This record gives sequence, C-alpha cells and structure tokens, in this order.
Amino acid sequence: MAGRVLLAATLLSCVLALPVGAQTTQPPAEVIDTLRQAPRRAGEIQDAGREAESQRLLRPEREVTYEDVLRNPDDIEINFAYAQIQIARGDVRSAAATLERILLINQDLPRVRLLYAIVLFRLDNLDEAERELRAVRLLEMPPSLRAELDRYLEQIELRRKRTRYTMTASLGFQYDWNRNSAAASGVNLISDLPGDLEGHSRRRQDQSVNAVTRFDVSHDLGYQARHRLNGSLSYYRGEQVHLSELDLQAASGEIGGVYDASPFALIPTVYGRRIMLANQFYSYNQGMNLRGEHQLTGELQGFVFGEAERQIYRSIAEATSAREKTGPQFTLGGGFNYVLNPEMRAGIELSSIRKRAARNYNSYDGEAVTLSHTWLLGAGMFLLSSASGEIDRYEEGDPSVSEMSRRDRIGKLRVTLGVPVTTLVDEEGAIPFLRDLTLTLSGEAIRQSSNLTNYTYNNRRASIGLTKRWEF
Repeated sequence: MAGRVLLAATLLSCVLALPVGAQTTQPPAEVIDTLRQAPRRAGEIQDAGREAESQRLLRPEREVTYEDVLRNPDDIEINFAYAQIQIARGDVRSAAATLERILLINQDLPRVRLLYAIVLFRLDNLDEAERELRAVRLLEMPPSLRAELDRYLEQIELRRKRTRYTMTASLGFQYDWNRNSAAASGVNLISDLPGDLEGHSRRRQDQSVNAVTRFDVSHDLGYQARHRLNGSLSYYRGEQVHLSELDLQAASGEIGGVYDASPFALIPTVYGRRIMLANQFYSYNQGMNLRGEHQLTGELQGFVFGEAERQIYRSIAEATSAREKTGPQFTLGGGFNYVLNPEMRAGIELSSIRKRAARNYNSYDGEAVTLSHTWLLGAGMFLLSSASGEIDRYEEGDPSVSEMSRRDRIGKLRVTLGVPVTTLVDEEGAIPFLRDLTLTLSGEAIRQSSNLTNYTYNNRRASIGLTKRWEF
C-alpha cells in the first residue's frame, strides 16, 4: 500500500515539476474551459470516490486460482479470496456460490457474510441482502466492518427509492503559474507588428479559492429496464486573490434521461449555462447532447456522442470584443472505456469540433483526443489521470493581431489524487460526517503552441480541496 501511495505522489509531483514557459485583453480560452469542466470534474471525483469505497471489501487480498480451491476445498481464506477474484471479473453469480460453500462450513464469519450480502445487493436481490445484513449485524465485529455494513443498509434503502438525490460540494485552493495566459515569448503581435508585453500583459501568477456545488436527481420510471429521468443544477465560483478581472461564476442546469436497452443505453440531455466574468454577465450557452453507450464485453464499453451548443457572448470592459465570438459550436465524438483489472480502468475519446462565430477569425475547426486512467489504490484512495491534445484551425486572420490565420496545438496533462478523510483521521468510522468526505490533490500542466506568438503559452496549476457527498 505504501508503495502505491508513494508512486501516486511521485506522479503528482512530476506534473507539478513539468517545464513551463501563456494572451491578452480577452479572457484566456483556457480559463473559460476550466469553468466549463469544473462540474464534470467534481462528478468524476464523486464517481471515483464511490467506486473506491465500494472496493474496500471486494479487493482480492491474495491471488488464487480454481486449482488452489480444488486442492484446498475447505480452506476458508482461499475460498474467500477466490470469491473476491470472481467478483472482480464480473462473475457475481459464481462468487455467490463460492461464498455459500464457505457459509456451509462456518456461518459465524462476519466478513464472509457481509461480502455475501454485497453480492446479493449487486444481483439486485435487495430483500435477501437486507436480511443477511441485519443477521450479520448481531455478530461481533470490528467497528470499521460494522460501518461498512451500515453503509450497505443505507444503500439498500436508497436503491428502493424511485427518486434519488445527490448533493456534492467542493471547496479548494488553487495556484496558477500563468493565470492570464501571457505569451511565452514576452511579445505580442499588433497588426503584424511585434511589441513587448508590459504591465498587466506580462505573465502573472495568482491564487484563487474555488467552490463547486452540484445537485443531482434521478427518477426511475418503473419499468423492468432501468429507464430513468435525470436532472442537475450546479454552481461554480472562482475568486482570484489578485486578478479580479478573472473572477468567474457559472450556473448551469441540465435535464435528460437514460433509455436502457441493455447492453445499449441512449442518453439525451439538454442544458443551459450562464457565465459571469469579473462579476458581469459574459456568456450564455444553451445546448443538447446525445450519447450512446454499448457494453461490448464485460470489460469493454464503446460510446459515441454528438453535441450542439448555442453560444451568446456579451462585450464587457474586460473583454471588449467578446460579442464577436457569438455563434454555434458542434462536437461529434466517440471512444472506448476498458477495465484493465479490478483496480484500473483506461479510456480514449476522439472528437471533432466545429465552432462558428460572428467574425470568421473566431471560427475554427478542430480535432481532439483524450486519454484517461482511473486507478483504485485501496483503502478508498484513487488516482485520476488524463492527457489530451487538440489542434484548432481558424478560418482567417484577425486584423488586429495578424493577417495570418491562427493555428493552435494544445496539450494538457492532469493528475488528481483522492484520499478519504476517514482513512487519515477516522479509520473506525466513528465520526459520521467524515464519511464521503474526500481530500484531493491535483496538478495540471498546459502547453499551447501557435503560429502566432500571442497564443503560445504555458501554465501549470496545483490545487488542494475537499469534496463532500450526500445521498438521500
């Protein structure tokens, strides 16, 4: 375990140590992208934290084979480890049979009976799972195991509800080495004439306090197939310590659903987003997204998506030509998610972007690729990593900058380490509030290169935060 934590911390430090070397009167596009991604990243942390917590009892403590079981059919430890391996492989029904065989030998094994109840829960046999959990609760067990048992009893109550709610709140502190994305060369072009950056146009580091709140609701429509309606509201606020012109706020809402035709699912969503910059209305976006997911095998999932978004910008003192960006944006993409083993999952996403604006020098076509990796480290800890690259080709040159049409190449690397606070200060689960409270440490490196010096910049970012989840 210590080795995995050390490796995760090493990866994080490598991101923070990447070489760096970022424009302008317009707010940097990277700043706005961070804002748009904030609710999604909060959701990723929430999902990874939930998955990591669920693995506490499911991770195999030792590697065993079926041959080991045949040689030692009455060895409880070997059979228990093999049941965990079967669960990790997705063979939940066989794991149930293995655990039943152990319980025929000895019924007074809290850990085995709890795992059996979890298997029943995963098989959606809620009544049997609840009976088993309540019977196990009468046995002597460590407080940490009893806390796990109570958690699953709560999950059963939630699963029985047709309408479920989730609230996620995050609060963090962030440092940016180049918050204003100043040109790495120290030179900007003005009508093709070079000029040295001066004053506020130079690279400026800054710190910020960021908060994200997200409320999700899911309603089961009552069919045997799990068709459901989903909705969410989210609010983001980022307050800079020094660069108040880059203070950000965003409120967004979305509504959609899931049409479950297992192994295929169709997920339509419509949404709206309102963005404030420097405490002034800056942008309003409306859009729709249609996503299809297909579970090709137990380990491999394929997906495709399309999105159309209407973007309306308003010129303000901090962005005098923002209105020229108004126009639609279309995105098409797809990819795969693959379960490498019980602790690791990797994904790849390819997308094509077409942005149209009121002025052609703000219109572009682009392609992007994102690689992602999730690693469950044990004890509820997890590591989220992603690397992305994007190429954007603008339709024509901006005469205020250059007659040349802009060409950008953008690379990003991000690593987030999540650690349950209970792992650090309350392993026995004695303080209920600390449950589902996660400490996160993140590092991000951004490199954008362009044929125009104005848009070539580097930035690196570090953040620390707490994320709390409530389900009801």
